[in-house]
Amino acid sequence: MNPFYSGLIDEKYRDFSTKIVKDDTLPVLGVRIPDIRKLAKKLESMDFPILCHEDVLLKGLMIASRKTTFSDKSAMLDELLPCLSAWDHSDIIGSAMKIMKGDEEDAFRYFSSLLKSEMIYAKRIGIVYLFTHRTLYRDKDILSLITAADSDEYYIAMAVAWAIQVFWKEDPSVIERIRVSDRTRKRAEQKIRDSIRERRSH
Repeated sequence: MNPFYSGLIDEKYRDFSTKIVKDDTLPVLGVRIPDIRKLAKKLESMDFPILCHEDVLLKGLMIASRKTTFSDKSAMLDELLPCLSAWDHSDIIGSAMKIMKGDEEDAFRYFSSLLKSEMIYAKRIGIVYLFTHRTLYRDKDILSLITAADSDEYYIAMAVAWAIQVFWKEDPSVIERIRVSDRTRKRAEQKIRDSIRERRSH
């Protein structure tokens, strides 16, 4: 275990996270995400070994938050992508990515290229980045790019369904226009129903 996690491990959260993230590659320590975010802001060097699930999140959040050019970020991401081993790696890092003004197109090209990756979680981070940063790319058909990446692979299909649900909130007619597998469409429709129920309960 890397020493900066000392005092941050929550055993109950570890048991919960282990069941949820289903990381078969790296052990889960049980460090909560807000604490990992704080560490990402506090630590200066990323020169530490990846020994656990949280190490990938920490390095990814350090990359995401750094005030540097996307050329630098992409070089660091290229090294990290093969280490992604669970859906939350893709989701947390992809959605947290900060892009400096003027670098939006470079970031778009990079994350769009990941939609063709054979690495499941690299492909998923591309999907998550694109729909969570969609307001940067109003001139592009982001949803069509994402739905074209639809796959029978569970974590890709679920990311596509999630994206459809997010775009549906802005334009309900998208559900009629999308071209995805029947399975992904059903998952998207379920996410939409869940979203409607949640909205009504508040």
